[in-house]
Amino acid sequence: MKITIKAKIVNVSKETNATLSHMMLIYCTAMRFSFKRLLEGAITGELEKLVSAKYGLNIRQAKDAVEEARQTIASQKELVKLNYANYTKKAENVEKALNRKNLSDTKRKRLEVKLDKRKRKQAYYKGYVKSFIM
Repeated sequence: MKITIKAKIVNVSKETNATLSHMMLIYCTAMRFSFKRLLEGAITGELEKLVSAKYGLNIRQAKDAVEEARQTIASQKELVKLNYANYTKKAENVEKALNRKNLSDTKRKRLEVKLDKRKRKQAYYKGYVKSFIM
């Protein structure tokens, strides 16, 4: 389990601020590089060494950057599954509402438009769910 401690640096000189900004730039760049390589199928252990050498980070920092990128990808996969399930349920609810007999024509048309929109969103997320499974 990773514990994050929030802190605020006070009385920061311009030099310190520039150094911190540069360090964050390097770390974020390393994380983005790791993210892209993980999507391409890179092996974590080799990637950590590559990131360390490429960005001049120590191995702990490189491992942190790779792990954060890996967690971002895992989070995105879970969110896609949740969004697909959410839009499936929403489409089912609109279909149930359309099956009622005492709907006015305007209400029925609005529900049909809403159903079409929900089905498009569902298909959009379904494409991503399939790509994650393969």
